[in-house]
Amino acid sequence: MHSQLYEYLSLNNLLAVNQFGFRRGRSTSLALTQFTDEVLSNMDNGLVNGVVFIDLKKAFDTVDHGIMLGKLKNIGVTSTHLA
Repeated sequence: MHSQLYEYLSLNNLLAVNQFGFRRGRSTSLALTQFTDEVLSNMDNGLVNGVVFIDLKKAFDTVDHGIMLGKLKNIGVTSTHLA
């Protein structure tokens, strides 16, 4: 299921460029590297950085499954795909 859904989302450009983790070539380490580079670049240019960190350890437990299924339907994933 994962590989088919991932391939579908990738082929149809439905994944955000800033989506990291669980993606080939887009690790969370890369996210931290890009974040650090942006902060340092801003500092070099005399800009101030503001950051908010949110702990999402149990994020999937809080997802409304009805909303998630609706979003999947909107991008072309039907109930027959999920059966």
